[in-house]
Amino acid sequence: METEGMAVRPSLDGCIKCTICESACPYAAVTERFPGPKTVGPQEERFRHGPLSADWSVDYCSG
Repeated sequence: METEGMAVRPSLDGCIKCTICESACPYAAVTERFPGPKTVGPQEERFRHGPLSADWSVDYCSG
């Protein structure tokens, strides 16, 4: 999905996990292969970035 020019990150940060998007999503209703917009969006956003350290200096230890 192309997200250039869209305010995706602020909208994901504002997610309160109310599941309204789940009930309105036409794809989630017809296939079990799509986990739904809540899962694909805000819940998996943290996996789209590289591994994060609590402190960036810890990265020097692991080379």
